[in-house]
Order: sequence, then structure tokens, then C-alpha cells
Amino acid sequence: MIFSDPTSPDQIFQNAKSAYDSQDYERAAKLSTQVLDISEHPLVANLLAMSLYRLEKFDFAERVFYGGLAMDPDCVPLLANLANYLRETLRTDGAQEMLSRAISIAPDNHQVNHNYAILCLETGRFEEALRYAEKADQIMPNHPATRHTLGMAQFQNGRFDIGPINYEFRKEVFHRDDSPLPLYVGGKHKVIIRQEQGLGDTLMCARWFPKLAKMGADVTLVAPTALYGLLEASGLCKVHRDGDPEEFTHHLWTMDMIRMFGRKWHQMDGKPYFVAPPEQVERFKQALRAGSKPKVGFCWSGSSRTNDRHAFIIDKRRSMTISEAVGLMDGLEVDWVNLTRELGLPGSQDFSAQIGDFAEMAGLLMNLDLVVTVDTALAHLAGGLGVPTVCLHRYDMCWRWHPYTEETPLYSNMKHYRQKKPFDWSHPVQEARSAISGLYN
Repeated sequence: MIFSDPTSPDQIFQNAKSAYDSQDYERAAKLSTQVLDISEHPLVANLLAMSLYRLEKFDFAERVFYGGLAMDPDCVPLLANLANYLRETLRTDGAQEMLSRAISIAPDNHQVNHNYAILCLETGRFEEALRYAEKADQIMPNHPATRHTLGMAQFQNGRFDIGPINYEFRKEVFHRDDSPLPLYVGGKHKVIIRQEQGLGDTLMCARWFPKLAKMGADVTLVAPTALYGLLEASGLCKVHRDGDPEEFTHHLWTMDMIRMFGRKWHQMDGKPYFVAPPEQVERFKQALRAGSKPKVGFCWSGSSRTNDRHAFIIDKRRSMTISEAVGLMDGLEVDWVNLTRELGLPGSQDFSAQIGDFAEMAGLLMNLDLVVTVDTALAHLAGGLGVPTVCLHRYDMCWRWHPYTEETPLYSNMKHYRQKKPFDWSHPVQEARSAISGLYN
């Protein structure tokens, strides 16, 4: 970057970059603003916009992004970063426009190819995502974020043979702490397993705890305590509570089991592996409305997770609106049970205040004729229990459900219906209504 006076604006800019790199975004923003007051430059605008973005001043960041492009419409870093922001705010058409322009200008730019791969993943273009992820990896080999994205793209394309190798880079990308214990690879050892992602992933991976035991592992899980009653009732592992001794010799993250046992993903048998506590099954049997109508549980929205921006955006893609949920229910002759924890459902029986953990939820599900759910932890619970389930999916369907057909390997009791275009629930709703009406017709 060259200024007419290299001893002044350039030094301030270098200081701003150093502040950004050390995560002092407030200082980076102030210094970038000082430079722009002296001399307009798109790269300085890019740094200011990214600093504002990191400070979660999103409206201001967006204005600065566009202001920088007014200085130079072909500034590749601005195009790539603005595209990322537009993608995160569900403005994928705008993100596509920015990245297409950036690709035409700099086809061999690492950041542009990486960002394009992510956009393709989140818009359901999985083969295209893999091509761009592979190219980004060729341009900059062993870049942790790119290798993680490549692993995700491989999963989305059913490459579970090699995807887990690149998926290991998630630990570096998401700053998984280094355990003082060695990674478990087999033998008679006391192994602590720590949850690293959502509840659904822990429920999904619980199927493999007995495999660890067969390898000689004495398994103890650290996770949210809401899971503990279910896991203990199912006899899958020990759980760690406050005050328990910590005499472990090896460790695993929950998703390490993808590498250990998921390489032949499509050979899973899909059999149930959870057991609901009998007392909870009886409790909800008594609590549910009596009558001859089929009992259908409906979870139409995931947890909003407003404290995690990325997770919040995913939830917006996977969840229905209340009007869409009511439209699915309309005119069907069943007794509805609301399974959405945060929000009510008109015309349904609701036990939200009476369910404190997954063992209790399992007792409720075992009394239902059918569960209809969007892609949340509840889908993995119902699947693991063997309850008949219809799962409704966003267009960019999660890799866990590959090959994205009506039936997938994870759970043999589950049917899957995917949006035919983003945010359009009409096809999944139609299929769910057909499945529900089949209960009494």
C-alpha cells in the first residue's frame, strides 16, 4: 500500500493492522478512521469495516464496505469480506454477485475461493462447494480454516472416507483446548469424552460409546447435565458430575468418533440405541389426552441461540415460522403435542414446563404415534429411541443426513423431506401432512 506521504498514513495503517491482528478492534477502527481522514483507500476501508464487524457494529460495517467499493469496485478483499457478511445475513444473491465479481478479477485468490466454497455449502450447491474448497486448498495448502471447509464439503458429498481427516482441523479453527491427556486410540484406559458441539451431535455420537467399551475404554462423558439421565438409563456410558474424581488417562471430543467409526457412514444399521426410563414413559402416558386420535409431536423451530451469531443464522434457515407450522397442522385429525421448547403451538398439548431433561422428553416421545420435527437435537433423540419420525430439512441439508434421500443411514425409523428451494417449506409440509393423514386413513 503506497501513500503520497509514507511516513504518516502508512505507519498509522500498519499500527491499525497490528491492532486488528491482536484483536484490539476498537483501536484498529480508530486508527483506520484516522488514515481515511487523511487519504481514502479501499484497503483501509476494508480494515475499518472488518474492525466494526468484529465489534458487532454491523450496520456501520456494511456502510463502510460499500463506501470502500465506491473507492474501488474491483477491490478483492472488500468484495470477499462484504460477500461473507451478506451471506451471514441471508442475502445470498448479493453474496453471489460479490464473489462472482471477485472470482472474475482474481480466480486464484485463496480467500475468494474459500469464501465461495462456504457460500455454495450454505446454498445447497455441494459439488460446486467441493470444487472451490479443493482449489482454495491447492492455492494455500494446510490453511486450517480451508482444510476444515474442505472436510465439510467432502462430508456434504458423501466422502466420509477422507472427510474426517480434514474435519480434524476444526480443533484449530474453533480453538479446542489442548488436553493434558493423550488422545484415545484403543486399549484399556479411562477415557473422558467432552462435548464440543451441539446436543444433537452428542446424541448422535452416543451410538458409538459401546464401541469404545469394546476397545477397552472405560468411558465417562462431560456434557450438559440434561443428557445424563437418558445416557445412564440407556447404559451407554458413565457421566461426570461435580465432585466426581477425575482419574482419567485419555481423552476424546465427541466428534472424534466420526474419525474413529464414521468412515463407512453408509453402512450404519440405524437401529435404536436409547432407552427411555420406564417411569417417565408411564408418567406421560397418564398425562396425555385420552382418546382414539393419533398423537403427533411437532417441533417446528430450533433453539434460537442468539449468543452465537453463526448458530443463530443456521437456526433461521432450519426453522419454520409459526404461520408455516399452523399451516402444516390445519385440518388434520390428530392430537397435537408441542415439542418446541421456546415457543408455544396453538391447538396443542404442551409439557414444556414439565420437562427438565432428555430422559423426561424421551418418556413423552415414547407415547407418540409420530414425531414431526425440523433438524434439531430432538430429531436425534427420536431417531435414537426408534420412534417413527418425519424430519423436515432446509435446502442446504446437513451432511449428517447424506445421501439426502427419504431414508438415510442414521436412523431406520425416520423419513426425510428437504426443501426444493431455500426457505420454501411447501414440499416438506406436504409430505409431512401425507404421513400424518396416513395414521388414520
